Amino acid sequence: MRYGYAIYLVVVALMLGCPSREDSCARLGDTFSDVRVDTVYADSLGAHWSLQLETLPGLPDAYFAAAGLIRVDRDQRGEALRNLADSAGLVHVDRERLEFVLPQLPAGAEGDLVVQFPDRRDYVTCSHPGSGDHWWLILHFRYGNTAGAADLTWAEQHRRGGY
Repeated sequence: MRYGYAIYLVVVALMLGCPSREDSCARLGDTFSDVRVDTVYADSLGAHWSLQLETLPGLPDAYFAAAGLIRVDRDQRGEALRNLADSAGLVHVDRERLEFVLPQLPAGAEGDLVVQFPDRRDYVTCSHPGSGDHWWLILHFRYGNTAGAADLTWAEQHRRGGY
């Protein structure tokens, strides 16, 4: 009789649905398909950066509005970052633009900013096991020799939440 009861419990669990281990949020793809410098200019407050973004369709404005700068010294792969989050200010983020202010740095100076975006499952219909994920946009920039000139490289990293 014990085996019959165990089989009954398995059937009920399958009918009700077992928790999925699939990550349908990550399956949506990268948040960013392109990030490029629109303008950089300097004034007494620092260097103002405006970036143009090409983003994953379907993510609402609230998702981008919830982004923030974070201070980390290493990326997901363990690469060292020269993080300037302590001296930077995030001005605006939406699906098409990211604006921030950095301290004025000398020509040739380099640095990194990490913009953290929240768990997608709080904004779109998707699911994944475990606690909340985060998506990082890592910006690496180098100031040029003339005012307003700058180089930018970027990477996106998915930071899975714990179980």
